[in-house]
Amino acid sequence: MGRKTETDNCEATVENNFDTRICMHGNSASDARQNNGSGATKHNSASETTRQNSRSDTVQPNSDSDAALQNDATEPGVGSGSVTYPDTFEDDWPVFLKEAEVAYGRKKKQGEFTIEDYYALPDDERVELIDGVIYNMSAPVASHQSIVAGLTTAFCNYVESKNGDCEVFPGPIDVQLDRDDRTMVQPDVLILCDRDKLKNGIIYGAPDFVVEVLSPSTSRKDRIIKLRKYREAGVREYWMVDIKRKEVEVYIFQNPELATLPRVYGFEDIIPVGIYGGDCVVDFSRISRRISWME
Repeated sequence: MGRKTETDNCEATVENNFDTRICMHGNSASDARQNNGSGATKHNSASETTRQNSRSDTVQPNSDSDAALQNDATEPGVGSGSVTYPDTFEDDWPVFLKEAEVAYGRKKKQGEFTIEDYYALPDDERVELIDGVIYNMSAPVASHQSIVAGLTTAFCNYVESKNGDCEVFPGPIDVQLDRDDRTMVQPDVLILCDRDKLKNGIIYGAPDFVVEVLSPSTSRKDRIIKLRKYREAGVREYWMVDIKRKEVEVYIFQNPELATLPRVYGFEDIIPVGIYGGDCVVDFSRISRRISWME
């Protein structure tokens, strides 16, 4: 690939290479499972904020996110207060959770699950484990996957044009965020610059950059629970893409002023990538055009 300027490269990649080039690095989840027994990766199938006149202005915190983080928790994994979990499995819990319960010979409460339970679940069930709580993840829709593909291509082409050491990964890929046995998340897109964190196909610790594309089934978790987890774990930048509102919320955790107050961009905007000092930008209007017929 010929060397381009950072800005031109990142803007052009989605338009020119959207359908043909997705960058994949490292071992696949299935390879990791074959190579590493119990440490294998679980394989899976592939704001209310008012927009300001200037897209680069800081906005007030989302009422569903930071307000919830300041209050006592009323659901698993939220806030810093006491956490209440269901006493036992009820009939409306997914069948695969009951299978894990049977496999270990006793009923487990939400909040008690571990990485071992996570790997004991069927491979065709996509879930996340956060602070001992198992969350079911529904299959993504076409527009979700198209956004993931476009962002992955743009970031990957930028990194390669600079001969960078960072790696770009589209989900699903297992991230043992807290380096413990109680949390395993699967971001939609991530950038990892510390290659020592990639072991046997799993990322141990915080990536540098994370994108989550919101869906009805994951929106509250992504806005509240994972926002807090990513910030506390050391993720440097977090994007939340809201297809319904056509907005992208950008949290730059390494900047104290933007760690809790996001910048909100529309789908017609050019969005700078903070971890690259704004030299890499994404023209989101190009991605938006690609998904307009899917709505």
